[in-house]
Amino acid sequence: MMSTFFTMEEAYISPFQVLTVKSPSLGKRADITVFNPEKNKSSVKSLPLVILLHGVYGSHWTWSLKGKVHLILQRFNR
Repeated sequence: MMSTFFTMEEAYISPFQVLTVKSPSLGKRADITVFNPEKNKSSVKSLPLVILLHGVYGSHWTWSLKGKVHLILQRFNR
């Protein structure tokens, strides 16, 4: 994967891709959790891109691990 970030690390922790990048815009490291649902083979429905931001006391994994938002998204993909 080609990156415009100076440095980037990635790991796959099923069903998530976890990225750590050095962000020139932020001037520091930034962590990102990505969930890309499996497509239902019987439908060719496209899902929109949803970006969930955390509050001042959260982190990049709050929506995925505490909120289980990926399970809700999977229901829309049926």
